[in-house]
Amino acid sequence: RTPKFSGKWFYVLIVYTVVLTIIYCWILST
Repeated sequence: RTPKFSGKWFYVLIVYTVVLTIIYCWILST
């Protein structure tokens, strides 16, 4: 078990959420 994996997964989750938010706002703006 490596702490890096957990930290990286958390980072990926944040990026994924941010991307979804940007796409959602972009759709509303269109």
